Amino acid sequence: MLLPQLQRRQIIVLLIAAISLILITFSHINQTLPDVPFLPKWDQSLPTVRAGRTVLYESAVHDEVTGALAHSLSQLNVTMTFATRFRFKFDQVLRDIIPYEPEIVYQKHPEQVREWLQKDEIDHLVLTTCTDGLNHFHDDILKSTATVVCVVHHGGASFARNLKDKLQALVERDQIRLVVLGHHVHQTIKDELQYWADTEDNEFWERVKLETFIPGFVYPPDKEFKHVAPFPHKAVIQGNIEQGRRDYKKIFRSLNNSVHADPGLWGYKMGDNGVFEGDSEKPFELHLVGQLNPKSPVEIPESLRNIITIDEKLSYPDYYRLIADADILIPAFASRGTLYDTASSTIAAAIITRTPVLVSERHTASYTYIKGPAAIFRRVSEGAIPALERLRRNGDPRSPPDKLGLEWDEYESNIQRQNAEMWVRVLKDQNHRELWGNW
Repeated sequence: MLLPQLQRRQIIVLLIAAISLILITFSHINQTLPDVPFLPKWDQSLPTVRAGRTVLYESAVHDEVTGALAHSLSQLNVTMTFATRFRFKFDQVLRDIIPYEPEIVYQKHPEQVREWLQKDEIDHLVLTTCTDGLNHFHDDILKSTATVVCVVHHGGASFARNLKDKLQALVERDQIRLVVLGHHVHQTIKDELQYWADTEDNEFWERVKLETFIPGFVYPPDKEFKHVAPFPHKAVIQGNIEQGRRDYKKIFRSLNNSVHADPGLWGYKMGDNGVFEGDSEKPFELHLVGQLNPKSPVEIPESLRNIITIDEKLSYPDYYRLIADADILIPAFASRGTLYDTASSTIAAAIITRTPVLVSERHTASYTYIKGPAAIFRRVSEGAIPALERLRRNGDPRSPPDKLGLEWDEYESNIQRQNAEMWVRVLKDQNHRELWGNW
């Protein structure tokens, strides 16, 4: 009888050990991404992503996106070499938003990147403008082992026209990740890929790896929050100063009518020469911030010349400080594209400078991350100028200044967390344990 009892005990012990092993394995498989401490402190302990040698290429168009990419990756301790020519002193901004001295290749930067690819010396190549970068390096990438992070700004017909032919070989080799600026652009590109898969009966297009990135960092770092009465005192329309980009005619016409109807509400009185003159300590100001297009001039009504100011050819530090000093940013989009298949720099500028955007449900349906302290709402049918009238009568509907800073910190931390989780998936799709080490 002793032998069978021993055998039963051994069987029970083996069963318990097997069950324990299964539970441990299941627990290991279902480990979640660890909580990551984020902004605003650089001295916090951050995980390290082993991304290898990472090079960013940009042909000097989308400086602010380059900065947002560098800032986001630097929080995971990924450093990059920048092959670009920064415009308007953006390199000064870059040095303020990343915790390392950047290596910047200014001269012959396309040729230098091509040489590195030909020598297979790049692990990750980040293309701030996907179309332009692939036009330069497509064939060299295919001959290398580099993984490409290709940032896409436009969906719809532009995406199909400019990228479809170049994507196939890179997707087949699992050598490219598409990172899209904004959820609305992500959706239009996803629809396009599914359309190709459906009409061509080709599952290949379902294998394209598509992620979303929210461009943002904090600049200037010393932003102060103050409610100027009446609010808003200073408003900004950002973007190339031409009618096709922003609907200046509608804004000017509506503002002119409103100030004529009630000059005192805006802090003005009508002068003898038919031009409104300031009549209060804080009269309303509207700043148009961007670059003028001589081929598409914007005509400011003579009566509003003391109200509307054009600020052009600013350096990036001055540009961001001017917007940060404003009370509100007005999108004033002239076309449906920026709400459908194109990422607008206006929304990025708002996040960067912690300046709220005047938005309706149409804007937040596209830019789903505009919420909390970043948003001041109007009805879809209200119009920008009538909304500003209401605000000047009633004041800022958001929290008082002593709370706004904390709300912005939390808001931006959530954005950076989303971006960090995206980079975990993008960087060669390594598993979390390998990617994050033992942190």
